[in-house]
Amino acid sequence: LQQIVKVITEDLRVKGSLIRLFDAETGKLELRASFGLSQAYLDAGARFPERALEEIKEGRPVAVFDAPGYLGNPEPLKREGVASLLSVPLRIHGQSIGVLRLYTHKPYTFAETEINLMSLVGEHCALLIRNAQLYSAMKVRYESLVTDFHAWFDRFCGPGALKI
Repeated sequence: LQQIVKVITEDLRVKGSLIRLFDAETGKLELRASFGLSQAYLDAGARFPERALEEIKEGRPVAVFDAPGYLGNPEPLKREGVASLLSVPLRIHGQSIGVLRLYTHKPYTFAETEINLMSLVGEHCALLIRNAQLYSAMKVRYESLVTDFHAWFDRFCGPGALKI
């Protein structure tokens, strides 16, 4: 994820980008990767008006020309040097699992083609994330199976094995 936000930020020449994923228990967006944004800005937490969160959950991108005015608390964005932003949902199987957000340093109106491109990038990110989660779960199951097999083998075939 870190490499994705780095490439997006550098190749698109934006101020920064980040990926936040919904926490399964709290439903809040948790930071997973960022590039180009200060630690002070990131430490301040997620800034998503309720209407933007609803749009992301419903799978609609949110492009904002005046980011400081839109988010209601302009000072952190002004200090960070952010003018506009684009949030695209990370969706898989019709469900939003998070958001990919781009920040520009100058006011910018995102074209429909740019929004569509970033939405496609968001879909690919969601697939990568889901595949990594599935791989991790499969690895845990495999390691558990190996441990169980070793315990069984030691009990029935190893030194001091039960004689049947």
